[in-house]
Amino acid sequence: MNDDFLTQLQEAPRREFGDTLYTALERQGADAHRLSPAGMVAIGILAVLIPFAMALTFSPAVRAVTQRVIRTIGGLPFDVTDEYPGREGPIETLESEPLSLAQARAELPFALRLPAWAPDDYHLEDTVTITHLPDGSILATVTWRGDQNRLFLDVFSSAETLNREGGIAVGPDSVEEVLLRGRPAAFVRGAWDANARAWGPGTLIGLHWTEGGQGYRLGGMAEHITAAELMGMAESMP
Repeated sequence: MNDDFLTQLQEAPRREFGDTLYTALERQGADAHRLSPAGMVAIGILAVLIPFAMALTFSPAVRAVTQRVIRTIGGLPFDVTDEYPGREGPIETLESEPLSLAQARAELPFALRLPAWAPDDYHLEDTVTITHLPDGSILATVTWRGDQNRLFLDVFSSAETLNREGGIAVGPDSVEEVLLRGRPAAFVRGAWDANARAWGPGTLIGLHWTEGGQGYRLGGMAEHITAAELMGMAESMP
């Protein structure tokens, strides 16, 4: 399988993050991005996927073995490296479909479990973005909007999308093991900066775990959300 769909969907998140983040896809350049009509309808939700995809970039298979340190947490392999994992060439944009929360729960072939709690001033948005990935799995993205930030939960229909041999590329000293409902999960601080081609340690924070055959990642901008709050959200999931 070609992992470029996660390797190349990335961009450095801007500090203000809020509404200006919705222009992120366009800032990559018109030649690199050709959105379908469905993609244009969902451009706002697609934009919030970029920073998280950046934080969870899969390592290119061509990376030399001597440059890799694989650390496995909760069944997820992480490729800890200071080598930027992105590839040259055009960026692939996957077509997505926006659905209401009720529609998504009715149409998805898997249960869409959501946190029962979110921090004050964060409100669950009704739009769920559905993306069909090249490996045949489905990604559902749900967001919570705050005054200056969006939190987002990615739910993968198959845990294998995250749990694969190449590992999830992260920067040095950026991933640690935590216990989520008594089971190991990974907490990652930072994201890949596509402009600097380096790891930015203070940009994003996120939880990554697998459960019930599905993969999950939950996070937001580090300056607007705490690790304890993310853990609280994840712990509140049924």
